[in-house]
Amino acid sequence: MGADYPPKATPALQPRGPLWCARTRGVALPLARFAVRDGLELIIQNYRPPKDMTFQYAREAAPIHFGYILQGAIHTVIENSANRFFNANNSAGCGGVMFLPYTIAQGHYRANRQVLAVAVDVSTELFGELAGEVTPALPARLRNLAQGRATSSSFILPSKITARLGGVLRDILSIRPGAPCATLFAEAKALELLSLQIEQFIQSPSAADPATEMDRVDRAGVRRVREILSENLQAPPSLLDMSREAGMSHSKLNRCFKQLYGLTVFEWLRQRRLDKARELLSGGGCSIAEVALCSGFSDQSHLNRCFKRHFGVTPGQFRRARRL
Repeated sequence: MGADYPPKATPALQPRGPLWCARTRGVALPLARFAVRDGLELIIQNYRPPKDMTFQYAREAAPIHFGYILQGAIHTVIENSANRFFNANNSAGCGGVMFLPYTIAQGHYRANRQVLAVAVDVSTELFGELAGEVTPALPARLRNLAQGRATSSSFILPSKITARLGGVLRDILSIRPGAPCATLFAEAKALELLSLQIEQFIQSPSAADPATEMDRVDRAGVRRVREILSENLQAPPSLLDMSREAGMSHSKLNRCFKQLYGLTVFEWLRQRRLDKARELLSGGGCSIAEVALCSGFSDQSHLNRCFKRHFGVTPGQFRRARRL
């Protein structure tokens, strides 16, 4: 979730239409956007897709995005020019802060499952003004933005919806556009949401900066494991062997791997195999059975099950659609 910045100032709280260029086969993702002041925007998503759907979107400039899911789930995959750094199922109760410049993302929605989500986007300039005297206490990545340090590095700081956050989110959902003082109320609630989330990060800094548990040697070991997996999709080493290569226990390897890449070791391996299968299917030079073996799946039926579960279509359907 997010928006192009700076938004146009509006005299009253009014819906602003679909967000970003989020589309699937020409269908725009239905999101309501409300500009409450220059550099501050509310975004509400209340959607029940009639079928499994995947929305794709891309962006360059980015605000800081405070997003929360109150109902349903969205499987999100986010990539930047360097790598795929986030791949997870975000379900009710999840939230967090994202800064995602120069990214490409996909949101996967399940058929007939209601999704209710609320977000606040704030420009980096306004965030710096709002943070004020608490800036030194912010997590490092937010602190850099608040201090005006230019960066193109994407990051995600996960959080949970607490009782206080939930109360503010419900207040936001009760806003009636066009009602007296609606814009003022919306601005107050958006700022309250930001302050509560910042307070949560300050009180629990390890939750906002989980990667600080890893030192340089740990990161190097995890990256080495990823390289080994990339080169051995068909016959990867065991988790025990990879743990020895990384110089840590298998539980620590999984934990550190997920901190860096958003997935456990074998979740990442499965995702990379699916990506490889999609590349081979797009090329058209191999049969589906050959694609399965070359990308590390045991057989064609195994590929069919995993591909359909992840992408919403079978390999055959994907290949036929590419030929249209």
